[in-house]
Amino acid sequence: MVPVTFADADITGISQVSGATNPGIDQCAAFTTTVWACDVSNSVTLAAGDQVKIAAGSFTSGAAVAVKNATAFTAIVGTDTVKPTLSSTTFSTPVADTAAGSQAKIRLVGSGGAGTGMAAAGALNGTVGDVQIQALATGPMAGKAGNAVTFALTVPTNACSYTAATKTLNIAVSAATIKAPIITDLCNANATFAANFMATSIVASADYAMTNMVASSGAARYLLGGLNKSTIKLTFSEPLATFLIGDVAVSTDCATTCTNTGTEAVITTGGLEVNQEAAGVINVKLTHAGTLSAGLDKVTLSGTGTTDRNANVLLIIAVSNVVVMQSAG
Repeated sequence: MVPVTFADADITGISQVSGATNPGIDQCAAFTTTVWACDVSNSVTLAAGDQVKIAAGSFTSGAAVAVKNATAFTAIVGTDTVKPTLSSTTFSTPVADTAAGSQAKIRLVGSGGAGTGMAAAGALNGTVGDVQIQALATGPMAGKAGNAVTFALTVPTNACSYTAATKTLNIAVSAATIKAPIITDLCNANATFAANFMATSIVASADYAMTNMVASSGAARYLLGGLNKSTIKLTFSEPLATFLIGDVAVSTDCATTCTNTGTEAVITTGGLEVNQEAAGVINVKLTHAGTLSAGLDKVTLSGTGTTDRNANVLLIIAVSNVVVMQSAG
């Protein structure tokens, strides 16, 4: 039987105690075609042994010729001991994350800095003449795509360019005494470079000299730190009362190493987390540098942060708290 309409007046609670206030039941919403979740009101709890009454004409069959329930029927309330489970998970096609911290970058260490001149991605060092090159969040190298860009340094002159066909940044410095802002300005003035990247330098530094950059001339490195984002949809077996994002781990790259390379956060732009919990469907933003593969990558839930409305904690066994993801397109 599938409900056609299911108003507050269609369902009532009946206390097992004669003369007691009956529990109010309202705000019912479909969880599945055969499961509805309702709120209990009147400041009275619904206890095991109470009854729930469904009015006549509230449900219809799924047969070709629909037939409504002709009479009302009641059910005895039992104690809920069934633990919720993670039923299924899907992921959306990854796209570039537009957050500033998700863009690929490289830091060129100037005079007095530690390292060889081309350091791993990181913040500018205010005590030396550093230059940082970072992919634009709005450009074609945004997100994970920027990790494919290589950087090469030469010495003959002062120049900066980008070759899109080979994804190569070319920077030339004529001498160790050249100052960081000169390199920054040259890069940002190049139209092809500026369409893909932005260069910044510390302009209040006592020494802008590119000593360490020149010392590492000829080396080539990849930009680092570019991340994509995907929406992971978690569907549970029933409505939830609580959900803890810290209990979620998404494993990517399971076609090879199956390493967890993502950061998870609940998406609330399409609905508050409490409303998602009530629906039993949680949308999670996964920020990652991995490769998602349907039928291989998986979501694992652990801990005690996921409970149903009767405080039953998520069932923690291999078949229920570890679910392989499918592509949602």
